[in-house]
Amino acid sequence: MMPIKPGDSSGNLPAGVLLLIIAILFGMTINGRGERLVGGDGMTRLVEGLLAKIRHPVLKRMVALWDAKRDDGNRHGRDWPLRDDFDPLEFWFAVGYVSLIEVEFQPRRRYFFRVDGTRQVELFGVECTGRYLDEAVTPEGAALAEESYGAAVATGAPQYHVRDIEFQGRLIRYEVAVLPMSRRGDRVDMLMTVVTPDTAT
Repeated sequence: MMPIKPGDSSGNLPAGVLLLIIAILFGMTINGRGERLVGGDGMTRLVEGLLAKIRHPVLKRMVALWDAKRDDGNRHGRDWPLRDDFDPLEFWFAVGYVSLIEVEFQPRRRYFFRVDGTRQVELFGVECTGRYLDEAVTPEGAALAEESYGAAVATGAPQYHVRDIEFQGRLIRYEVAVLPMSRRGDRVDMLMTVVTPDTAT
């Protein structure tokens, strides 16, 4: 699990402004819960844009796999894939970079780490498996992570950042994608995060 701090490439725009920009550029619909969802051609354009920006090959492959899983063979172009669509044997090349997070909505929204990727643990020195986000990291780090996680839940769209943090006396620069998923297909209630060191010069 990565402690998320300021210094990412998306700037410091408020979440509401970012969602408005996404709505204008990619098209969004409103579901029954009032959440703004990217879908259809808008999602396709968004993913294409992300793939063009992502630098690390593992991260690029995982976002492409997530996008491919939106097509279950019967309903092309689902807004997000199901958790059961993913077999770890399919993404053996990225297992250590991947964390699976359950989204709890009641009595308040919290994020529970079902599994935290070993490469993420090695990179950041924080083990979050079996813990809630707000128990594992500092309040500041939890608030910033919740902003990215919350945007993925609210819009159903992947979130991508390049971030710089100082951690344990060293500067870490990394890429992260937050990929929305669902248990049953009716809402985003799981997240897959993929974190890779940013080696671009």
